[in-house]
Amino acid sequence: MKGKLMYLRPLARLALLIAILGLSACLPSVSAPVSSTSSPSIKTLPSSEQSVTPILSPSPLPLISTTTATCTPSPSPTSTPEALPTPAPCAHALYRQSCYDSNVCRYLSWDPGNDPIATPWLASPAIAKPVDTADVAFANFDNRMAYWTDTSPGQWWISDLDLQQPELIFTDTTGTYPYEKVQLFWSPDDLHVILEVEGESLPGRIYHVQTKMQEEWPWKCDRVATSPRTAKLALWCSPIGAQREDAVIEWRGDIWYSEQPPTTEIVHRLDDQPPSWAWSSDGQQVAFLNPAKADWPVSIADAAGIHTTLPLSTNDPRGLPWHWTRIQWSSDGQRLLFQADGTAEFPCPLHKAPIGGPPDQEATPIECWQIVDAETGQVVWNTGVSSDGISKLLATSPEPDSTLWYSDAATISPDGKMVAFTLNTLHFSLVLVVDLSSGQVYMMDGWSGDMRWCNR
Repeated sequence: MKGKLMYLRPLARLALLIAILGLSACLPSVSAPVSSTSSPSIKTLPSSEQSVTPILSPSPLPLISTTTATCTPSPSPTSTPEALPTPAPCAHALYRQSCYDSNVCRYLSWDPGNDPIATPWLASPAIAKPVDTADVAFANFDNRMAYWTDTSPGQWWISDLDLQQPELIFTDTTGTYPYEKVQLFWSPDDLHVILEVEGESLPGRIYHVQTKMQEEWPWKCDRVATSPRTAKLALWCSPIGAQREDAVIEWRGDIWYSEQPPTTEIVHRLDDQPPSWAWSSDGQQVAFLNPAKADWPVSIADAAGIHTTLPLSTNDPRGLPWHWTRIQWSSDGQRLLFQADGTAEFPCPLHKAPIGGPPDQEATPIECWQIVDAETGQVVWNTGVSSDGISKLLATSPEPDSTLWYSDAATISPDGKMVAFTLNTLHFSLVLVVDLSSGQVYMMDGWSGDMRWCNR
């Protein structure tokens, strides 16, 4: 026994001594896992036998039970989740990656004071920073981003939006994570960044923002469920490989194991797609495409379950690119942005397929971006509202026929009063920005995937 105790962290040794001596006390909680190279793991018994114990590492050791201890109760289910802290400042209004083609990109910023029509098409931008040739994932509300570089070996970086303090956190020296299969996601509270390998049953990695440590992560975060520990919304992760327990990421709290599935599951990821849900900035609500209904409406749930379903129809998102099916909250929690069919009062723009259809085909409405009041379900704006302003700008573009353009990505400003979205044809790509208060439409060139407004 003495030999084994030497290899346990002080916290684990204390837990064992408590169990042996029968002391009536609890272990202090751990806010996040630490490096797997220096810390063992403590599994948990089912919740009926003891309260859950935080993860210390994804590599479990034999169970150490503390069932005789009397623990401090979990926070009251009615208490308000801790809101996100004030984001770090940033210098510009909008950030995006603009690409001339699949191999030539630049990370750019934009401000409303810029000319309505931006500089000419990016003919041959110089690649000056690692982020220029990287897969970028912006945080949900914090002014940070993560990116995985298209280099050999691949590198994982974390940075502020202005790239003033980029940090290299991991280099893939073994070639385990191919660039084309890496997917980066931020946890809903922006305290962790998760790396997944698309289409592969390989463990990913996780980076903990507060401790600045990263480690292997043998789970796939595929559900939002009510936590049995806090009675609040939590991110639930299924095991990969030999790992048996689920991992649960609490909103601004612990990460812990669960040997039991959640009793109240709110939404589950579809197939192998990225998450098609969005959390509000206070962690109390989640919006998602509801697969239980034929028209895939957006439903809003809290820890008790669905309380609102918005009266707009969307399309089956399976097989569509992630940006097309993305839902986003404004930081103030008042508005939601997503693609949906138009209504009689708010019709979507007309569109016709540029190839594959007859020359005299008629343009028909397709899904378009909608900004909706999250409480009332009332449409505040959609792309069709700005059709006149958009058509005027497109008249100066290489393709003046507005029915040949479609959109596949968008982002809403923190106050819900501005929206940026892409417009694409077979050969050209633009980014438009609409000021909902004035109706002003701005245009920038270059294809953009993920985009993010500065959260001020």
